[in-house]
Amino acid sequence: MKSAELMIELIGHVITPAVELLRTQRITALRADEELIAGKVYLVVPVSRVNSKASEFEI
Repeated sequence: MKSAELMIELIGHVITPAVELLRTQRITALRADEELIAGKVYLVVPVSRVNSKASEFEI
């Protein structure tokens, strides 16, 4: 499944890989053409949070 397929169902939200959030403490969005990988953990966050820093509480 491509991330775009899920984002179409979740208007106003983006998908971010959990491992990337833990590593950088920033919320980054997957590109629409990126394939979601089975077994990998993803988070769905509001588009307004893209490129913002996640607090320790949120992580």
